[in-house]
Amino acid sequence: MSMHKNTIKKLKTYSLTFIFCFFISFMMSLFLIYPPKEYSANEKRVLQPLPKFTLENFLNGSLVKDFEKYLSDNFAWRDFFVGMDAYCNLAIGKNGSNGIYKGKDGYLIRKPVEENMQNISQNMDKLAEFAEKTGSNLDLIIIPSTGFTMQDKLPMLHEQFTDDVILKEVKKMKSQKINLIDLRDAFFNNKGVDQIYYKTDHHLTSKGTYLVYLEHCMKKSITPIPIKRFSVENHENFFGTAYSKSALWFAKPDIIQIFEMADSPKFEVTISDSDDKSKTANTLFFKEHLNKDDKYPVFLDGNHSFVKIINPNLNEGKLLLIKDSFGQCLAPFLANHYREIDMVDPRYYKHHISDLLEKGHSQDVLLVYGLEDFVTDLSLHRLK
Repeated sequence: MSMHKNTIKKLKTYSLTFIFCFFISFMMSLFLIYPPKEYSANEKRVLQPLPKFTLENFLNGSLVKDFEKYLSDNFAWRDFFVGMDAYCNLAIGKNGSNGIYKGKDGYLIRKPVEENMQNISQNMDKLAEFAEKTGSNLDLIIIPSTGFTMQDKLPMLHEQFTDDVILKEVKKMKSQKINLIDLRDAFFNNKGVDQIYYKTDHHLTSKGTYLVYLEHCMKKSITPIPIKRFSVENHENFFGTAYSKSALWFAKPDIIQIFEMADSPKFEVTISDSDDKSKTANTLFFKEHLNKDDKYPVFLDGNHSFVKIINPNLNEGKLLLIKDSFGQCLAPFLANHYREIDMVDPRYYKHHISDLLEKGHSQDVLLVYGLEDFVTDLSLHRLK
């Protein structure tokens, strides 16, 4: 009897060892058979390439680290296993995956950003110094996070969103030359009427951005263009950054909308990423991106260090728009009211932004940042 038990025990051990070795051999064979990918459509990112051997990276250890990243990014059926891991997390009671909450009604919501009052204070000091030294009255728009505005869509267990606390501190820190345009009331009053945020992305929808445009117009005493004057193009199958990060591949896609007037002028658009390279266009919407995995760059071709927009139908009005990616969708609305817009992204722009202001000329300055970026980003030192 004892011998029989030992035999069964050995068979179980050998079976598990065989299965494990077979699985490793099978996956290794697939790794060798399938060619490596350069880009992940679901994750919308470039995958780690096969590292090249050099004596330097071998000695400093970076070769091994890069090779581990290469293996992690290129094993067979990666999307399947990454997605399975995300849904297993939900099955065992977790409320999301990779820093993304699985909310109600299809919302995938970023976890709240950690309060960093030191960063906020530094950014506000830079804004105040910029406004003081340039003599500008600077309008500041901080876009509240999805989880703060759409709290009714959060899972039962979630961390606290502290947008109220952060914006309260911003109000305390702002100087007389900084005009904070507070969006909270407008968003709370309209979130039940329109979809303000994408469900699979952290950005505002075009209708949500239109609310920002209305608030800016009201603050600047500009007559806004009624929404009924815009023709609306609907484009399906938009999957955003929250989808890509969460690996919850069964989430339903969003619809991305383009608001454009029928009598819109032929805008003169110049896009620059360096001092010696630029491209030009006569539209604010780069629709070739609608056929790609990442559709959000349909708005002004995505993030660039510097973009100049000229409206040939107007004779006056100049705006310096300092922004993160939230400014991409807002700029086409604003372009209907200014002869010229200089749009700069401090995260990529390598020069002093104050040099863009014309001395002796009246010019509006608007800074548009998502709350998460405003708390974490320290590139505003380029304002000086």
